[in-house]
Amino acid sequence: MNDAASRGLIGPSLTFSNLVDGANITNILYVAQSVTAQITGNVHATNSSPVTFVDVFANITVNGTNYMTSGQTDGSGNYSLGVFNGTWSLGVSGNDLYNRGFETPTNQNVTISGGNGTANFTLYPIQPLQFTTATLPTGVVSQNYHNYIQATGGQQPYNWTIVSGSLPQNVIFNSGLLDGIPTTSGTFNFNVQITDQQGSTTNKSFSLTINPGLLITTGSLPNGTNGQSYSASLTASGGASPYTWFTTGPLPAGVNLSSNGVFSGTATVSGTAFFTVVVNDSFGNSTNKNLSITINSSGAIPSPSFISLGRNPNGNFEMFLQGQNGHSYRFEGSTTLISTNWIALQTSSPNPTNGVVYFQDSGSTSFNYRFYRAVALP
Repeated sequence: MNDAASRGLIGPSLTFSNLVDGANITNILYVAQSVTAQITGNVHATNSSPVTFVDVFANITVNGTNYMTSGQTDGSGNYSLGVFNGTWSLGVSGNDLYNRGFETPTNQNVTISGGNGTANFTLYPIQPLQFTTATLPTGVVSQNYHNYIQATGGQQPYNWTIVSGSLPQNVIFNSGLLDGIPTTSGTFNFNVQITDQQGSTTNKSFSLTINPGLLITTGSLPNGTNGQSYSASLTASGGASPYTWFTTGPLPAGVNLSSNGVFSGTATVSGTAFFTVVVNDSFGNSTNKNLSITINSSGAIPSPSFISLGRNPNGNFEMFLQGQNGHSYRFEGSTTLISTNWIALQTSSPNPTNGVVYFQDSGSTSFNYRFYRAVALP
């Protein structure tokens, strides 16, 4: 190849495989290409100082044959490579650069088509080999865990190893990637070592926490009483808090569920409500459970009591009665105290404000006196 270069030619790069000692190589057609153009440029550091006497090379493949030409930068960091038409990949020798404290720059493509080309390289100093990942995110049992440990500096590619400690069951480590579906919960401590291509190493200890799977731990909800305030809280474990709660299916009338899992309100109807509670964690995981709330009848209804009574400006008897919210009251009247003479006059609604019920006997102007009673309805 040196003789070819002195004649303005570029010879192919030949690679042989499966050779044994004493084998003869025959019938090789060696096709050299004539130099028709130059790729020139400069190699310098980030402070613009020239990088002298460093190897620069260019590769091209033509009809399945690889050709390479190379040279060195001069005392000003300049280089010149003889080439022919086509797209060349230019690079700077990596090992030589590392020995000088520089990172290997990315190769550049230069297309030659009847003229010369240019490619300049800026070299950056090698940074110390170090981890850039500070902590690892939390995982959840039975949820896929996929996270990279990151590093920088040195000369890539790196070799990654776990030198001590253990990973969660079913999670593997490969080239900095933690990946798998953990089957056990807990906190797992381990030490990772990275080695660059020049043998430099650094270590860092990591801690990976795997939470149990999301689970609703509330077994059942307490009963309530019609007309009385109701309060109960849902609980969950595992996953990643905070949790968000909601229900599908009807709750007892007057009772609601907040997003933080608290039932509250005043039940207005007796009976049992069946529904499903759903909880989401901050990772977007979800689980549900069928529950129910039974609202019992209040039992013996407290007897109503009259707050005030008398005739109003219209001449009708009126009165205010202290009852209980959630119950209706039937007002009855009679001109005598004989039990068979009582007639129904008015029935209240079941939701009086503060339990106070108002009643007016619109037919009482024709009576000098009348007896009244209020009957609490179930």
